[in-house]
Amino acid sequence: MKKIKTVFGIFLMMLLVLWLTPAVNITAKAASYTSLQVDDHLAVYDQISYGSASLKFGNIEGLTELSSGTLTLRTGNYNSGTNSYTVAYSTDGNYYVFVDQANTVYGLSNRGAFKEDLSEGLEVQSVENGVITFAPYLPSHTLTYKYDSDNPQYPDYVVNDANKRSKALTSMPAGWIAPEGKVLCGWLFHNATWGETALGAPISITKDGIYATPLWVESYGLWVGDTAVTKNKKSDYGWSYDPDSNTLTLNNFFYSGVGHNDNAENPHYGGIYYDGEDPLKIQISGNNSIENTHTANLPCGIYSTKDVTINGTGTLEIVASSYTKSQGIWCDQAAFTQNSGNIVMRTTSNGIYAKKGAQINGGSLDVYGNYGITGDEKNYKLVIGSDVESVVISGEGKATDFPVINALKGTGWTDKDGTQGEADIEISTTGQALTYKKVQFLPAKSMATVVKEPTAKADLTENGSAQELVTAGTADGGTMQYALGTDAKTAPTDGYSTAIPTGTKAGNYYVWYKVAGDDSHKDSDPACIEVKIKETNNDSTIETKVEKKDDVPEANVEGLDSELA
Repeated sequence: MKKIKTVFGIFLMMLLVLWLTPAVNITAKAASYTSLQVDDHLAVYDQISYGSASLKFGNIEGLTELSSGTLTLRTGNYNSGTNSYTVAYSTDGNYYVFVDQANTVYGLSNRGAFKEDLSEGLEVQSVENGVITFAPYLPSHTLTYKYDSDNPQYPDYVVNDANKRSKALTSMPAGWIAPEGKVLCGWLFHNATWGETALGAPISITKDGIYATPLWVESYGLWVGDTAVTKNKKSDYGWSYDPDSNTLTLNNFFYSGVGHNDNAENPHYGGIYYDGEDPLKIQISGNNSIENTHTANLPCGIYSTKDVTINGTGTLEIVASSYTKSQGIWCDQAAFTQNSGNIVMRTTSNGIYAKKGAQINGGSLDVYGNYGITGDEKNYKLVIGSDVESVVISGEGKATDFPVINALKGTGWTDKDGTQGEADIEISTTGQALTYKKVQFLPAKSMATVVKEPTAKADLTENGSAQELVTAGTADGGTMQYALGTDAKTAPTDGYSTAIPTGTKAGNYYVWYKVAGDDSHKDSDPACIEVKIKETNNDSTIETKVEKKDDVPEANVEGLDSELA
């Protein structure tokens, strides 16, 4: 009994000690480390167990208790009295690391908590995908970005925590504007052991007083994806640019991102963004795709302040985000022309906005948006040429606001899916207003032709069996078909087949024939052949002779069979 009481007492003491343990409540402890060293990695997902966890840090201001799934912190320092904690966290928000003045690492994740000792002079470098990396502690310094060393036009941008693991800025500070016709291509560092460096490149800041000024390069006013097209950068994966002809060639180009914008007052972000001097030509080959994922402002697949003309044999697909103001192609104060190529667009606002009108001369276009193609409909038009392969325009509100000049006949529907209110659209040379939500224009097909006409079979006589009435004809651009009609003037409207018509009874037959066109041809006009089956007729001659014998007439009939005699 005494032994049981002793064991029970020890157990209570252990519980009391655990309850009184300060600073951290650890529900799952990592494997033991004597001291974490440089380049050591603490793999959180390997070191702690599943389950809820919490960390308690005394009376740290604003941080009395931290629980999994409820904490949002910024990297930085938190002070409380004599205690200072450095906080880092992963980009997925699932791991949080705290380092106190005693160089003890405390961690919290969605799987539990841990505590480890950190050797002197180390700090948390990164926390990514559950792996915590430590590196030597480096004091921070002040780094200043100046627009101009001598006569700055814009305020300086100051970084207070730069060190050896810092990186150069990847873009201009907010409020800075590049000189006319220039873009930022890098930085020139002053009072440093190096000079020029690329955007976003690693830099080693070991003292105060280092500052950087921008490096500019001649720009063509064109951005492809996130890349500025400059004198030094005229091609990349899937695209190339010829400044002499101002032609951008897309060859199996793929982009998915928020796009670029150079004008804060006109916030159109383009997967391809153009604000140059001359009209832009785009040549497409292979399969190309632009997806603008921006969920604010006015995201576009292609944005241009000048006319845009697309040519080529390839395909270009433009897909916008679910954001309600996404655009396909936006020609601001400009016109859009398609001469060839295949373009497909799916947007939530305008498929194509072309202030000064749109012209589809060739290729195929399939565009869908809240409005299919729109612009300044009072002063400009949408033109559909005679050489297009296919044009389909659909819109929740309307297919197009423009008056339409169309060299081809078309079809319109009162719903965007093309299932209701179907009607023909006649050719227009002056421009007609179309109120449909879906329109389609297809090229007129050439007529299939009869190469060899069928001919009537001669000398058909009723014999009790079905007999083919004509010999087969041959065709080009389709298949010969036949049908029986009621006369030689009225063509049947149905009943045509490839089978040769037959007749059994004597009489006149009217065999109509035509060529049923293939996918590239329309049916030929029907024509008729009149065919006759004669009645059965015995052509034997019956001769009657009357002779007198002994004054008694005697008739002899010649030509009769013996059975009839």
